[in-house]
Amino acid sequence: MQRFDCLAKECPLLGPHLLEASAGTGKTFSIEHIYTRLALESFDVEQILVVTFTKAATRELKGRIRANLEKALHFIESCDPTWEYLTPHFGSEKAVERLRDALSGFDRCQIFTIHSFCYRMLQEFAFEAGIGFSLTDPDEGKGTPNKLKIAAVDFLENGIRENILCKEQVTLLLKQFDSFDEMVERLVKSTPPEKSQTFEELFTECKAALHTLCQKIEVDKLLEDFQKLEPCYKVAVKGDFKSQVLALADLENRESFGALLRERGSLFKFLDPQNKKVRAKEPEFLHYPDFFDWAKTHIDPLLHENVFHTLQAAWAPIRAKIMDEEDKLDPDQILIFLHRAIQNEKLASSIANKYRAAIIDEFQDTDAVQWEIFQHLFLRKENPVEALYLVGDPKQSIYRFRKADVYTYLLARDFLGEGNVYQLDTNFRSSKSLIDSLNALFNRDWLHLPKANRVIPFHPVRSGAKIDSCFHDDKGAIHFTLSKGEPNALFDEVFLPFAIGEIEKLDLKNCAILVKDRYQAEKVLNALRERNIPAIAKSHTPLGETFAFQAIRELFDAVMEPRSQSSTKIVMAGPFSSPDIPFHKYKALLEEKGLVSFAKIFAKDFNRDMMQIFELLFAWEKREGFSFAGLKRTLKTLHKMSADEGSRKRMEVDEQAVQIMTLHISKGLEFDVVFALGLASRSPTSEVEVEEISAEKLRQLYVAMTRAKRRLYVPIALSESDPKIGGDSPMELFSTYLNLQELKEIATTQSITIEEISAPVLLAPPREKNGCEEQENRVLSPPPFLGSYLSSFTTLAKLEPQERAPWVENLSNEINLQTMPRGTETGIIIHSIFEKLFSSKSPIWRDFFAVEHLVKGELLFSPLKQWEEVIVKMVQKTLTQPLQIEGEWICLNELEPEQLRVEVEFLYPDPPNFVKGFIDLIFSYKETFYFVDWKTNWLENYELQSLQEAMRAHNYDLQASLYAEAIKRFTKAPYGGAFYFFVRGGTYAKIS
Repeated sequence: MQRFDCLAKECPLLGPHLLEASAGTGKTFSIEHIYTRLALESFDVEQILVVTFTKAATRELKGRIRANLEKALHFIESCDPTWEYLTPHFGSEKAVERLRDALSGFDRCQIFTIHSFCYRMLQEFAFEAGIGFSLTDPDEGKGTPNKLKIAAVDFLENGIRENILCKEQVTLLLKQFDSFDEMVERLVKSTPPEKSQTFEELFTECKAALHTLCQKIEVDKLLEDFQKLEPCYKVAVKGDFKSQVLALADLENRESFGALLRERGSLFKFLDPQNKKVRAKEPEFLHYPDFFDWAKTHIDPLLHENVFHTLQAAWAPIRAKIMDEEDKLDPDQILIFLHRAIQNEKLASSIANKYRAAIIDEFQDTDAVQWEIFQHLFLRKENPVEALYLVGDPKQSIYRFRKADVYTYLLARDFLGEGNVYQLDTNFRSSKSLIDSLNALFNRDWLHLPKANRVIPFHPVRSGAKIDSCFHDDKGAIHFTLSKGEPNALFDEVFLPFAIGEIEKLDLKNCAILVKDRYQAEKVLNALRERNIPAIAKSHTPLGETFAFQAIRELFDAVMEPRSQSSTKIVMAGPFSSPDIPFHKYKALLEEKGLVSFAKIFAKDFNRDMMQIFELLFAWEKREGFSFAGLKRTLKTLHKMSADEGSRKRMEVDEQAVQIMTLHISKGLEFDVVFALGLASRSPTSEVEVEEISAEKLRQLYVAMTRAKRRLYVPIALSESDPKIGGDSPMELFSTYLNLQELKEIATTQSITIEEISAPVLLAPPREKNGCEEQENRVLSPPPFLGSYLSSFTTLAKLEPQERAPWVENLSNEINLQTMPRGTETGIIIHSIFEKLFSSKSPIWRDFFAVEHLVKGELLFSPLKQWEEVIVKMVQKTLTQPLQIEGEWICLNELEPEQLRVEVEFLYPDPPNFVKGFIDLIFSYKETFYFVDWKTNWLENYELQSLQEAMRAHNYDLQASLYAEAIKRFTKAPYGGAFYFFVRGGTYAKIS
């Protein structure tokens, strides 16, 4: 395999590439530079296709690629040799022109999700595709038709006949879902499998197999055979073996076959040769010596048919009919439609000729249909695309439930050939000691792919990050904790309390705890809060599925129908159980004063999710004005929207809090310290393809163990019990490739330590919070429904301001912005410009060209477009205004990215209330924190007296005191003061 270095001049740019990017090796970094190099080779932005997995990844790629183009332009103009491949372009006017063209036309860039790409091609080439209906862009999130959900409920309740699924299969199916609603949601969003068998078909096949044996089985004799065989095998598999033997003797009976299904054929796992005792003595006589071997070959596979696939196949005709009636295609159907349509050579040629280059990100998560689309369009024998990049890592293929197929990756690899396979071989995430240790652990054939009977090779990576461990204890970069007992019980008694103890002892901040599922996540969150440790649990929960949404909807139902006793009783049983006035008066309040006044009454009962829901409702009210019909429609839309469609439950980002997430969610993220607790937890499953599930668990282990930058904690449960079928933990599976003795030998040469721990682990009582400890160990969110009043600067500004005299520095008023519109919309646009400017990972605020480009991009479709030039000058002047700090003068454009934090949200208790707000910009200078607030007020003049009057009139000194308190609580460094920039006047006011 060849090494790929996107910065090297000699790196091959054109032709097909399969780019294998191990964890932390800079996959997105490479894509940014590939795109920039193509632009320098005169590829227009409309000729470069970039396809990635999610809408969020699409947004991130657009931002990073554009920023990279801007940096490349700056480096070429300044002859900066930071990137080697740019040196041939120094002094080249053509190179500068090409990059400027790419930036000016970047709104035409072709960066999509796979579903959005297919949709756009069908729309653009509608005539060739033969489309006779209007498609819906899957990335616009129109939601699932309600009619489809109603039909799915009816199908699940009334449409499952015994010839489709028997009662035992239905029982197994129900165990796969946490709720009936989850099953409905999964069904309406799924596409039918290529192959499935109904119960009737399985039973018929079973009887046919039995007839081929041509012998009558006597129950007593077969049971006697099993009793002779049983002592030869380890007692390591659980199940009702006797009932299964009796069922095997009567396979022509439907009930018997149902009994085998119920037990999932655990008898055959028990009789597996690998479970046989080493010194077992074979019985001298058996009535049916080959029967159990025959049954394992012919009957056992029938017991593992995916029940949900059968359900999907039965549901598919109903779904198709409804979607036709609705005149819609769902995202997967759009993909299938394009796959069929490009069999028309004219259409395929039209799409292929549109692009000169294609970059497919997260290629390990594609499926066969997607690969065939890319192959047919971009790897044509007559006219292949000039540059093709399939970028991914088969070791991180962990989304089988989203139809990701790692075997498709292998097909593509074999098709391209070894000569076109490249590797990113340098890890820029983790410390050298951690990388060397992982290389030693993973350097073996352990990522087996059962269907292909081959192994995903592991290639050791090099260290490219200058990161040290920075811990002063005796633990290595990887610390294994061993304990004897049941894995799931050890999670509560040993692994979680040990992790908490380490977090407290080392005072860890940027760390993560990876768990098996949301139930473990909730358990960890509660345990950390009990210890007064700030913590955040990340999830993909849509707001419409939260308890908060249900409670708010019930509240509005009672308000809109105040005479309904049932609605009133429902509300009285929930968080809003103490209304101050009768519900009919709340209805009048809503009609007269709107949502804000209504929300203030119930704010004392709000939790974080409720606040987010009301923020969305406030935004709707601002757009459309209040009406009960509109409120009903908005709530209904929010309830139907998925998390990916824009209603994701907000999760705070706080480097001071412990991040809690599942192994799946952790993919693509990184933390200083990771506790991979979920790796030791078993997850019994009733799904088929046990070997495939086990193989994916090992890939989950790879993902989990490559998230850490400085230290990784891995638990190992030493259990004597055998898990249920398919229920092994990832660490148990990995131990079959690396046993404990081998691990101890590796630990002698690497930064690996092993600690044996007895259960239970007892922790000292949590420290009581007082004084500065209370400020440092804050709780990030109030307990649900705590009786408190949520205050912000807006609600508190009506109070008497504290007596503070701001110090004002009046600099100049050279820019005339008086004609620019006044009001909220102008303020929002100007704030957005500064937010995006200072959110950049590189200090683009120092480059006037970059600032101008960003401002023009933000104003392109805004009502302030005609004031573009004066706003550019206004922003540039703001960045270069000297600020007086402790006798020194600095400007905002002199600050480094690590000194800045943008749009900082805070929430802190002021018993019995809570104070919430957003700070536009916080910066640190000489270990002291300051904050900046952008003001777009137009004042008649910007003299000292006028500014003082404006500050008092708007209670900005009160705002400053609230923000200052937030900074003092949430940082350990001293607070230095506030700068209020009146950007229209080129003036600022300082409050110390």
